[in-house]
Amino acid sequence: MSSTTSTFARTSSKFSAARSERSDRDQRTEECFEQMQDATPAEREALEDEIISLNIDFADRISLRFQRRGVEREDLVQIGRAALVAAMRRYRPGSGRNFTSFAGPTIRGELKHYFRDATWSVRPPRRLQELRADVRESRERLEQDLGRTVTHADVAADLDLPETAVRECVCAEAAYHSRSLDAPTRDAEAGSAPLSDMIAAEGDDFARVDDVLSVQAAMAHLEDRERQILWWRYVEGCTQAEIGERLGVSQMQVSRLHRAILERLREDLEHEPEPKPVVAPRRRRSGVRRAKAAALLRGEHRLTAQPTLRAV
Repeated sequence: MSSTTSTFARTSSKFSAARSERSDRDQRTEECFEQMQDATPAEREALEDEIISLNIDFADRISLRFQRRGVEREDLVQIGRAALVAAMRRYRPGSGRNFTSFAGPTIRGELKHYFRDATWSVRPPRRLQELRADVRESRERLEQDLGRTVTHADVAADLDLPETAVRECVCAEAAYHSRSLDAPTRDAEAGSAPLSDMIAAEGDDFARVDDVLSVQAAMAHLEDRERQILWWRYVEGCTQAEIGERLGVSQMQVSRLHRAILERLREDLEHEPEPKPVVAPRRRRSGVRRAKAAALLRGEHRLTAQPTLRAV
């Protein structure tokens, strides 16, 4: 009993010290704001620094409540402190509430805005972003109260929302974090290959088959010299002057040859004939079958055996 009493006494003293510290901080903060009204620019800057120093721990505590949501700790602290500065510049003493009561909602609002605008991999509609926090809080609370896994219907009834809205919110939550393409996968054949190796390429080689065949057919109409010029130009990357040196002609002549070759290819591709339908070859009849067919046409074909009648 004595140990319990002593523990309670120590806890009460800690709470009393914390309340006293907050009270002193709020009082000194209000005094700084009052002094700023008649202060010089230099004095005003010094008072602002003191206000930030007095309340920076307060801002950090609010910021760290948003940890484990995919944002680095340093980023959260930076956003909270920037919001503290903004609240200090907007605060007007004598409004009926102290500075921390005014700055708290401002800091939380800036953090929520950051999560809404900058942390989604794929941004869903704003109503789903704002509903996400309510759905998560309701799910966690209901799991504690009911002692089981809650359904979408349970959350919808708790928030007085249609079940379809809860389903949309759950689907949108999957867009909050994206998986890295360099993340390793556990595949029996690929081992620990990155995820990028398991995704099909966007290019479809089969879609290029028609183009390749058309270009090959048009290239077949060119002379060897013309094909050689195209090879030097587009495969080896030679300039027209270099091609002229190999052919023993001027760069101007190469330019005219190159232009004429491209015009011929373009004309062949634009006036490419439609492919003829493939007709299956007719089967050739054997000599006996051809004779029977000819006899049948002349009316000379006779049955070689009497048909067998089956008893019914």
